[in-house]
Amino acid sequence: DGKIGTVGTVNLDFRSLYLHFECGTVLYKCTALCDVYSDYIATLENSDEITLASCKCNIFTRVLREFLRMFAPLM
Repeated sequence: DGKIGTVGTVNLDFRSLYLHFECGTVLYKCTALCDVYSDYIATLENSDEITLASCKCNIFTRVLREFLRMFAPLM
């Protein structure tokens, strides 16, 4: 709405909220909101929609993902 926005690195997962020092800023009625909105629109234009069909993959990719998932807690 051009009146309020947030910028930051906060992710809504256990690791980010409880183990890391994440930061975010709330912007309220300031001129930087136009820049934040413009950046959002530019990013949205370069983004691809993720659908269920695009997530389906072959057995090799699924096995590789599951193998790599074991290391996620270490990152």
